[in-house]
Amino acid sequence: MKYFDKTVTADALDAFKEGSVCLGSGNFATAYRCDYKGSSYVLKEYQTWKEAGVPEDRVIKDFNHEEGMLQKMPKHPNLIELLFTFKAAPRPSFIFQYQPGSIDLFGKISDGKEYKIETKSNWMRQVASGLDALHQAEIAHCDIKLDNITVDDKDKITIIDMGTSQQFSEVPASIKEGAVLQKSLEGRTVMYLAPECVDASIEAEVLPDKQDVFALGVVFHALLAKTFCIVPTEVVSAHCRSLKILDETMEKKLKKVKFPEFHELIRRMLLRNPVSRLNAKGVMDLLSVPLAAAVGTSQLNVVTQAGAAPEPESRVARIESEARVASDLVQMHI
Repeated sequence: MKYFDKTVTADALDAFKEGSVCLGSGNFATAYRCDYKGSSYVLKEYQTWKEAGVPEDRVIKDFNHEEGMLQKMPKHPNLIELLFTFKAAPRPSFIFQYQPGSIDLFGKISDGKEYKIETKSNWMRQVASGLDALHQAEIAHCDIKLDNITVDDKDKITIIDMGTSQQFSEVPASIKEGAVLQKSLEGRTVMYLAPECVDASIEAEVLPDKQDVFALGVVFHALLAKTFCIVPTEVVSAHCRSLKILDETMEKKLKKVKFPEFHELIRRMLLRNPVSRLNAKGVMDLLSVPLAAAVGTSQLNVVTQAGAAPEPESRVARIESEARVASDLVQMHI
């Protein structure tokens, strides 16, 4: 993008924003769709520290962190891509490419429409693919939720908002105590937090990629059942809350998902023990099983990302066999 440099003025930024449409707001920032010179972009504009009501260095520190993570991200069709940074603007800002017709998945499950299972399967596989690419680069998103996954008018998925993301090496070994808990969970969304984040009874290594997978399991459950399977409870600090699994068995939760082909997948994504929980690659592999059952192996190339070839029947059979064996183990951890 050649229109601005780091000395951009307030007037230039206002010209870029002219006629823009607000897409939503989050921690210290607002996103706009801006039409400029025949193309559409997303402008993510941070507040000034006075507007945000925080210490002077806080906003720019968060901005610099997000910029650093965006630059470290791998290039992938299902991950947001940074086009340009306005560091010297009155309000520090990012510019991303806008995907026509983009709406987040929360909007999709709230619009009253019923989407085909083939469509939902396609979305799910793309999200898992993008998340796997992020994890392969040893980056945890740390705020996977319906609001941070968009789908455009061609059913292309994009994972957005890297504001709370962290490199694996930056995630503390334990985040269950005091200030460490508050700092680590700040900015995350309560309903998607993995149990090991706040439950001291779960004695397991903190695995940042598995926290993302738990949150993705909540997304998949909401997408298929149009309801959330977990709820927030007591306040732990001003910024952090614990959660507990609803007082009902996993099987009762899964009955809300009318597609039984996906029960095993969601069950293994929502395991309380992060060591036993699937990773993103495992999610992608297991997704081939419900896809094969729901739409038929011959149609897999239609609903998978970018026209990927269908899984060989022998591979599907092997994954189905592994899923049945794993089912007994899963029951021991729920």
